[in-house]
Amino acid sequence: MAMNERTVSRLLGLGALGASGFFLLLFAGFMYITRPSPDSGMDWTHRFLAWVGIGGIILALIAVHVVLGLQLIGPERKAP
Repeated sequence: MAMNERTVSRLLGLGALGASGFFLLLFAGFMYITRPSPDSGMDWTHRFLAWVGIGGIILALIAVHVVLGLQLIGPERKAP
C-alpha cells in the first residue's frame, strides 16, 4: 500500500496528539507516586515544588505537541 504525503502528515499529527495524551498520563502517574502518605519521604513544600516544576515541563511539551499535531492534521494550504 503506497502512502502519499498527506496520509503520512495526518498520521504524524495523530501521533503528536497521542504523545500529548501520554504526557498527561505520565504526569498523573508522577502525581500518584508522590501523593501524600504516612510513609512518603517528601513534605508538602517539596512535593508542591516537584508538581509545579514537572507540571510546567509537561505542559510545555503538551502545548508544543498539540500545536504541531494540529498543523500536521490541518487542511493543506497551497502557495499562491
